[in-house]
Formats: sequence, structure tokens, C-alpha cells
Amino acid sequence: YTVSYSSKDLSGQAKENAKDIVIYDNLPPEITLNESLPETVKVGSEVTIPTYTLSDNGRVDKISVTVYYRGADGIMYPVENGKIIVTEAGTYTICFYLVDENENYSIECYDFVAVNK
Repeated sequence: YTVSYSSKDLSGQAKENAKDIVIYDNLPPEITLNESLPETVKVGSEVTIPTYTLSDNGRVDKISVTVYYRGADGIMYPVENGKIIVTEAGTYTICFYLVDENENYSIECYDFVAVNK
């Protein structure tokens, strides 16, 4: 941004001035889930990724969101079609990876447990 201003001395002489101001965004984007995830599900169930609201001190339409999960086997998988099929018992972790237009990032993760039927 450029801020322009003028000033006068005691004799009435005026001078125009301009200063460049650089604003740095170093705050990461944030996510709020609009619905809660289940704490426990049965093996064979389908878990739907909840809708969410993004916030940032910049433009939320410029936030990139990638959703992935760690299965009970400890391997990371991309979430496809907004759903996870629970294939074995254990702890699952759903993670949202957010990056804003200034490359600030945050990762928010949520756990649930899968139990046998």
C-alpha cells in the first residue's frame, strides 16, 4: 500500500509525501468443522467428512484444502468423494491440510476409533 500525505511548514510551504507500507500475512488459515465426527464406528461403516468453515486474515477463497486420513494400518490415504470406508479395527485420524495464498499453512487432525461388529 502507498500512503500519501501533505504537510506545511510555518511559512506555509507545502510538501507532498508518500510512504510505502508492506503488510505481511504470517497467520495460518483455520478450519472449524460444522458437524462433529463420530468417536466410535463399526468396521465396515462409511464415515463422511463433515462440512467445514474456513477463516483467515486474507481471502478464504484462496485457501487450498487437502483432506487425508491415516488408517488403522498407520498408512496415509487421500480422502476420495468425501468419505472413508472403515476396513479394520483401530484408530483412524482425519487431517485437513490448509494453505493460504501467502503459503501459511495449518494442519488440523481428528481421531475416531473403529471397533469390530
